[in-house]
Amino acid sequence: MAILFVNNVEYAEGSQSQKLRLENIASDPSSGLYEGRVYYNTSSDVVRLYTGAGWIDIGASYSFIAAGDSGPSQTINDGNTLTIAGGTALSSVASATDTVTLNLDDTTVNPGSYTLADITVDAQGRITAASNGSAGGMSTWKIGSTTGTDQVVSNGQTVDVVGGTYISGVVGGTRTVTLTHDSTSRSDTSSSSSPGYGGTFTAVDSVSSNATGHLTAINLKTVTMPSAESYSWTLAGDSGPSQTISSGNTAAIVGGTNINTVASATDNLTVNLDDSVTLAGTLTVQSNSNTAVSVTGKATSAATTGSDSSTTLTTKGYVDGLVSGGLTFKGTFRADTGAILSGSNSGSFLYNCPGGTGTRVAVTTGDYYVVATAGGSFYCSGVTLDIGDAIIAVDDAAADSSTSSD
Repeated sequence: MAILFVNNVEYAEGSQSQKLRLENIASDPSSGLYEGRVYYNTSSDVVRLYTGAGWIDIGASYSFIAAGDSGPSQTINDGNTLTIAGGTALSSVASATDTVTLNLDDTTVNPGSYTLADITVDAQGRITAASNGSAGGMSTWKIGSTTGTDQVVSNGQTVDVVGGTYISGVVGGTRTVTLTHDSTSRSDTSSSSSPGYGGTFTAVDSVSSNATGHLTAINLKTVTMPSAESYSWTLAGDSGPSQTISSGNTAAIVGGTNINTVASATDNLTVNLDDSVTLAGTLTVQSNSNTAVSVTGKATSAATTGSDSSTTLTTKGYVDGLVSGGLTFKGTFRADTGAILSGSNSGSFLYNCPGGTGTRVAVTTGDYYVVATAGGSFYCSGVTLDIGDAIIAVDDAAADSSTSSD
């Protein structure tokens, strides 16, 4: 076991400590420090001595190589001093035990800002002289483009930026030229064509444009109309042979008896009944209405004869012949005044009663009148006539001469 000595051990002059082993430690102790303490560092295999300022190796021999960007390398041995000397524009300063600082040497140029400066630069890139200057001058320069020959521009000349096709240039600010694509004014035209069967016409099939929107190509296509169609159809009527209508034929709708046709539009045909109709056969109207046949104006027919059927419409001539020498209806009158109200003598008088004025008509045997309104005394005779009563002339009398006995 270890023996703890509490006092110093002093050896006689010339005595030796034989087979002495120092304390073995892998690293410098950080406690129990005092000047002169030694130990064997098992990591670096050297004896280390504490000086009070730190640990140092005892008895080791050191050397290292110093090299620069150029020149031969130098070996630095124990006891040698490595001097770090400043080169061109550099100065070195040993500022601490183990520190050397390299400084860039000052020049004679005053620190500050310079306008349009004139400067001088040395080989180390330092500005060694600087002063304010004046604006420089330009004699000539060149301007070129995609095509054409470069042009020389002399000092003081103006370069015009001119717009080309559909391009306009505008000076819009300080040293600024704006180029603008011109607007396009388009004038549209139109044409028409009506090609028939087998005819042709030209149409725009497609349009090509580039990335800037400019038209680069138009494809025109020729269109051929198809050939004429071949067709036929049959036109038939109530009678007569059917007719075949072929391509190119025209079917005419012709009016027959009492019928007429009018083509009034491209695809309209109107069939009309003639204003004056003549029937060669028999017209039969079947209706239960009292107005199955209505005639506006006067209708005429063949003269009625005594041998005609009892359902035959009778003509006026036949009726007049039957009543010839008999009664003739002349109209209606007022019994109270004698004024004729209807018929060919309307407005005149049969008689004037009582004491009225007005023309009294002539009467002929067989004339008869019917009381229509206002019954009264006949010829002021005291005989009263009512509405619906009739008077008949039994004798002829001239105007203004008839009496109640006539």
